[in-house]
Amino acid sequence: MVVLSIARLRQWAERAEIKLSDGSTRIEQPDGAFDNFVSNYVFDLLAPEYVADIVSEAHRMLGNNGKLCLVSLGQGESGVSRILPAAWESIWRIKPELVGGCRPIDLRRLVKVEQWSIERYETVTSLGITSEVVVASPRLGFKTTA
Repeated sequence: MVVLSIARLRQWAERAEIKLSDGSTRIEQPDGAFDNFVSNYVFDLLAPEYVADIVSEAHRMLGNNGKLCLVSLGQGESGVSRILPAAWESIWRIKPELVGGCRPIDLRRLVKVEQWSIERYETVTSLGITSEVVVASPRLGFKTTA
């Protein structure tokens, strides 16, 4: 995925950097060092407490005008768009490997309002599969303890 990401971002190589983590929740980068933190379809694979640690770490690493940009498999808004995610989550609870280990999550619960100001929240549903998009900026004055 790192190789694929580097290839896709090649035209912005001066502005974008791809980092492969070692899987720990502490990212060895200085406070306020980044303009953006982007995670696409990763948090739905991770335990909620791990995600919370990563979101706090992103807060620490972002500068005052930084943006947190997240996309994940979502739970749907209502009616039909909630049926497939509910079935997906049921399968995940029984045998996660049948759905690639991922499950629908609610990104808004993971982006704590005391830490972040959500600037954009959107759901997109295609073929019954819902994705959530969240763009947030760090609340000034909030300090993480990571």
